[in-house]
Amino acid sequence: MARDALAAILLKRRACMINALEESGYRSTLVTQVHDVEFDRSRELVIERSFTGLRSALASDQIRQYFECHVLDLTFPDEDELHATNNIIRSLGKNFHQPWYHVPPDDDTDPAVVLFQTLVWPLSDYFISLDTTAENAYRAAKSLATETILAISTGRGNVIERTALNSVAVDNPITVDRITIRPLTPGERSGIAANIHRGSMYDIQLVGPDHNSGVRGNYLLEARTPWNITEAPPESPFLVDRTVLALQLLGVATSGPGWVHTSTNPRNTVLDTLRPLPLHPRAPVTILDAALVEHATRLAEQIPERAVTNPMSRQEIALNRFLRGCAAPSPSDALLEHTIALEAILLPSKFEGELGYRLRVNAAWLLGTDKESRIQIAHKLSRIYALRSTLVHGLKAPRHNEVQETASIAQQIVCRILYNCLEVGWPSEADLAHLAFGRGCDAGVRGDPV
Repeated sequence: MARDALAAILLKRRACMINALEESGYRSTLVTQVHDVEFDRSRELVIERSFTGLRSALASDQIRQYFECHVLDLTFPDEDELHATNNIIRSLGKNFHQPWYHVPPDDDTDPAVVLFQTLVWPLSDYFISLDTTAENAYRAAKSLATETILAISTGRGNVIERTALNSVAVDNPITVDRITIRPLTPGERSGIAANIHRGSMYDIQLVGPDHNSGVRGNYLLEARTPWNITEAPPESPFLVDRTVLALQLLGVATSGPGWVHTSTNPRNTVLDTLRPLPLHPRAPVTILDAALVEHATRLAEQIPERAVTNPMSRQEIALNRFLRGCAAPSPSDALLEHTIALEAILLPSKFEGELGYRLRVNAAWLLGTDKESRIQIAHKLSRIYALRSTLVHGLKAPRHNEVQETASIAQQIVCRILYNCLEVGWPSEADLAHLAFGRGCDAGVRGDPV
């Protein structure tokens, strides 16, 4: 069977890796100390403990380079591997020049070599990175082979998004449409880390303990989007992010390591991505039921994708700022984010004029030394506040260069005002009220034109 042939290749390449480890003297696993924090079902008791965890030796760039150069040769599969891949092709009768692996058809290339490069290599690389125990290796290889062959034979795969949460609890897996919330398996908890080193994609693991912050996820939020594998994989639908936002809108606090891992089925580690997700490190535990998950799933579908990626409209900006406010590290940051969200919702741009006018006048009189310099400063403040209103209310998508330049000008103005206030004194409320009439202020805050 094609599945057995593929599983045999995976097991063989794992054996080569283990032999190479023994010959090289490298350790097969890296031992790490992990600090674990959990909440019990009463939502009150906090359990803290430290334990020893195991991570794959493939997390080391040095070891990974050794394997790639001397053991797992991508370019030249051996005769047994070529024979096995030919059997897979004959068994399935498929054309393996699949665009999702970015391999153009080439009549001069042996189809078995193409299949090995586009399917077997990525799968074996992923399988080895799991660093499964010898007892479980056969079962893991068969399971991975079965899943992959099924996707290829039917032409249907999935784009899978996953994130770990430690502030929700479910007794059993709950699946509604494309969303599943389930407990982490023992294997995921002990063997899959969320720690990231940007220099190596092999450190991108699924979920589990975050060795940087000590946060451990206990439950998994998973989204699966159907994908026709004869086409290039779609961009991440950010459904996990939208579901997290939906849960927060329903009053469910969400916390966790704060990463979303996106992969494909069939699995190709080249297509793996990892992106940050605004999540607070700590939150009370909420026990979820099917009705609540269904409500959150429906709500997530109504949230525009741009609200969690690149908000433009007032509604998208309000949702985005709310999401960021729920994950803000301090109450002051949360207050700022939520205030901006409120402004985006409740203050249409036509009511911004008075606020912008007062901002321009106060800055001009605080920093300006004569009429011309005050006009220049007022003009710059007008530009800054207009762009701020555009960003908050989503009136028009500003150019990146415009935002960058205006932010630089704003930083310079704020820096000058703060410096003068510290050096000369802070203007009082009465001072600020008098500035509009050109009377100056007792503190005498002045500065060179910005």
